[in-house]
Amino acid sequence: MGELFVGERQNPFLWNTDRSLYRRVGACKPIPPGAASQHLVAFEPIPDTFALLTENVRHAAHANDSLLNCAASERTATVGMEIPRFPDGLENYYQAHVVSGAAGLTILALSIDSLALPSVRLVKIDAEGHELPVLQGMRKLVERDHPILIVETGTGEAMRLLESWAYRVERLPGSSNVLCT
Repeated sequence: MGELFVGERQNPFLWNTDRSLYRRVGACKPIPPGAASQHLVAFEPIPDTFALLTENVRHAAHANDSLLNCAASERTATVGMEIPRFPDGLENYYQAHVVSGAAGLTILALSIDSLALPSVRLVKIDAEGHELPVLQGMRKLVERDHPILIVETGTGEAMRLLESWAYRVERLPGSSNVLCT
């Protein structure tokens, strides 16, 4: 299969450790055709940004992409999500996040393991503080494939989980992401 992206809507390209190019689907930036040929699965729970993502993928003619309008989490359930606002009142989609209790949006969440995906080599996770439940919901995939992980996280609990899975965790310079190999 190749790549799995959870919630990340920036930077159109990522490089693997052997410097081969991986395509990056982003809701906010178009993807140049021919960037990669592997199958990609992308989660995007916010309806407005999912619509942008869908249009960008359609425009770029990427037939190998599967787009899911849901969140990734530790189990299949509905979750609340909030979209904060910028000071000028516009919605800040980049900081949309899962909340407990009543929320502005109710979104379907799936565990990645529930999808029975074929072999995965790379996973990029940017879930605005929900990284630990995303990781917990992909335990079987990690055990089976041990993919390279790029995780935006700052929580000690998520870091400890990654290390318990025998990942070498390295904070990327000047970034909020960690590279897990």
